[in-house]
Amino acid sequence: MRYDLAGGVAVTVLIVCTWGNTVGSLIPIGAQRLGIDPSVLSGPLITTLVDASGLFIHLSVAKLMNDQLRGG
Repeated sequence: MRYDLAGGVAVTVLIVCTWGNTVGSLIPIGAQRLGIDPSVLSGPLITTLVDASGLFIHLSVAKLMNDQLRGG
């Protein structure tokens, strides 16, 4: 089995879920403080930001793990 692949996915899921929860809670608070309706802004902005950054996080974790496994 490929435990290194499973470990990379597990680390990525943990980081992306934590990041998504943080962004999902801070954007509505920030929008409300700016006087913008949080329900209008939150959905599209959170989805776009978390999806795009989630891909970046996944690729970064995969590269770091690949470098470690290859000894570089």
